[in-house]
Amino acid sequence: MKEELNSVSMDVIAKCAFGLTIESLGNKDDPFMEKATRVFGAHINKTPFILLPFILPNFLVRWMSAGVFHNEDFRYFVKLMTDLIEQRSKSTQKFHDFPETATETVSSYTKEENGKTKPMWTKEEVDEIVAAQVAH
Repeated sequence: MKEELNSVSMDVIAKCAFGLTIESLGNKDDPFMEKATRVFGAHINKTPFILLPFILPNFLVRWMSAGVFHNEDFRYFVKLMTDLIEQRSKSTQKFHDFPETATETVSSYTKEENGKTKPMWTKEEVDEIVAAQVAH
């Protein structure tokens, strides 16, 4: 029962946070499920330190030990998110999910520079902010 509820929970998280449909129920070999289990099942996750790589993933993932935070598995989620954002930037389809809404919201922030209104962040920075929020 616990495994089935974990699968349902992962399906919901994948759809809401990542905009993905993984249908992991009964599929223990799904890469999303395997990596999520390793990342979120580690002993370090029982301390507040687990929040550190989610705040600044690209910076911290490079410096943290693979044995503590499972860097490869964590990078999988960051890459999954950045690939999704890249694919969606080439599409006109609307998905009405968190990644799309977060990208639109973060991209809409502007700043005044030399009397001109400019975007607050570059596309790469927006992608990193959204990926960090999704992984968080």
